[in-house]
Amino acid sequence: MAQKILYDISKVGIASSVWLFAVWGMGGLTASLVALSSKPDGLGERLKSYLGGAIGIFFFAFAMYFLTQGWNLRNDCKEEYASGIFETAQGQVVSLEKSGRTTPYRYSFSLGGKPFEFGSATIGSCGVAAPPQAKFTLTEGQSLTIQFNEDRIFRVIENRVSKD
Repeated sequence: MAQKILYDISKVGIASSVWLFAVWGMGGLTASLVALSSKPDGLGERLKSYLGGAIGIFFFAFAMYFLTQGWNLRNDCKEEYASGIFETAQGQVVSLEKSGRTTPYRYSFSLGGKPFEFGSATIGSCGVAAPPQAKFTLTEGQSLTIQFNEDRIFRVIENRVSKD
């Protein structure tokens, strides 16, 4: 039986949305530095400067908080997968429901009696892990092996019958 790996948490990069948080955080830091380094005249101008600095620092802190939370979750997932302590579901895809107009679809199905629900944007639910590079589609009756822990999907493998 030939296997094709459709998704593997250990081989994915960082999602593009993470870089957006990093840019947002750097923008907030820059805005706060500019606002606080200005030499305003009068009390009203100074208050505006301090308010601008406080808002910039808030955006920086907000972005860095979510960035570090996602980063830590991603690393936890990779370590969990590397430890080899996970469940494996294998079988035919049944009760497949697709939602969405185009790929990537959001899927809901059962495999070996275990219900799964994911979309390529949330497949691993492992923080900042990037979605699968290949936008794969699932079909009813498709033979899969999924390695997972609770709601975290680490690998999706398609089992193909080799034609000898």
